[in-house]
Amino acid sequence: MKKILIFLLLLNIAHAAKYQFFLGLGASMNEGKLSTTASNQYTRNTSTVNETGNLFYTNTQHGSYENGNVKDITSGYAGLEVTIDKAGIFTVRGYVSASFSNSVDFGTLDKNSLHDGSMRKCNAGEMPNLNVQCWRDEFYNSNANGATTPVKFNANPGFSDTISNNAFMLTYGVGVDVGVNLPISFVWKKLTKYKMVGFRVGVYGGVGYEFTTYSLGKFDNRTYNNTTSGGVTWRPDPGVTAYTPGTTLNTQDSLYISGAGMYGRAGLSLYFTDNLRLDFGLKIPITFAGVPNARSQKWYLKEHYSLPAGQSDPFTQQLLIQNYNVQIGIQWHFSANVLF
Repeated sequence: MKKILIFLLLLNIAHAAKYQFFLGLGASMNEGKLSTTASNQYTRNTSTVNETGNLFYTNTQHGSYENGNVKDITSGYAGLEVTIDKAGIFTVRGYVSASFSNSVDFGTLDKNSLHDGSMRKCNAGEMPNLNVQCWRDEFYNSNANGATTPVKFNANPGFSDTISNNAFMLTYGVGVDVGVNLPISFVWKKLTKYKMVGFRVGVYGGVGYEFTTYSLGKFDNRTYNNTTSGGVTWRPDPGVTAYTPGTTLNTQDSLYISGAGMYGRAGLSLYFTDNLRLDFGLKIPITFAGVPNARSQKWYLKEHYSLPAGQSDPFTQQLLIQNYNVQIGIQWHFSANVLF
């Protein structure tokens, strides 16, 4: 009997529910804060070259960029909204979305954030392995006559003063919202017997998942070109507390950072008639264990800056691994949606 009553209740709700497809267009109402951290590390794997071979790596250099932002985000929505009751108090909607901005500024390098990693330096004769986590400033390699020679890693190239101030952001997402509304026009009709234009005001909240990319120029992971033309890199000098300019990189910028993550939404909805809904609200990124919503890793094969005696390029090449982690902050947004 209980199952029959539940079935009849659900059937009644389904019969009273109204299903409407909707299309929407929205825009950001503030500058979304953008936080970026970066790291550099040189590595060299000589495990298949000689008997003293191993996976060698330097200490990791870290830095962060401040005052980054994303402006003028434009969004499009398509979905289905279900009004559960005849009064229009409870609503549920599912949607897909796409957003873009061609005004992404990653900010400028915070010079005070530059620091080396916390990993210890290897002792004399000690080699890094799965059980021993330590870094070295040199690796052992074979030279042309077959002898094994220690080779110093290149000095860390540092970070560019700016990554980009005109990158392109693109997101694709899917989400669901639940709304609770005050049906003003419905109550007015019940109390006064006079009709008025359909009007409801309510609040909504929900969650979603989206894929995000930040890009600029033609992506090329074979060339070290992580800064705009004429940009300046910064690196810490060993034993010196002040930071001095490093190498100037006169190359065209190229950038591609991507990732995915969850977000929450909450806000206010205004319904005019049964066919227009205006939303004002917050979009809040949800992070787990500090994992950012977009990351990039680029590998650059670098020649040795100053070749040791008897060494040739193939025996001294090393890999520079560069990471960017990007996290966008809370965004205020507005959207107008037409319901059919």
